[in-house]
Amino acid sequence: MYSIEEVYKYTGQYDKVASVSFSLGSESQRTFGNYIIGVFKYSKSERESLEVKMRSSPDEKTYGATLSFRFQRVLHLLKNSDTS
Repeated sequence: MYSIEEVYKYTGQYDKVASVSFSLGSESQRTFGNYIIGVFKYSKSERESLEVKMRSSPDEKTYGATLSFRFQRVLHLLKNSDTS
C-alpha cells in the first residue's frame, strides 16, 4: 500500500501513467476489476499542499481515500487469464 504522498511523489508530480491493483475481494476490485491504468491529476492547490507537507514533514505518511485525486482517463479494465 502506498501513502498519498508516495503516489504523488512517484507518479502524480510528473503526470506519469500508473497501474493500480486492487486487493482481492475489495469493494474496489468488485467495482473496477483487478486493476486500472490511468494518470493521477492534481489541481494546482493540491500540488502545492502536498509539496509543502512533504518538505515540512518528509517522513510523515497519510493513508486513506481522503485525497481528491482523479483518473484523467481509465484506459480499460484489463482481464488476465492468470487471475481468477
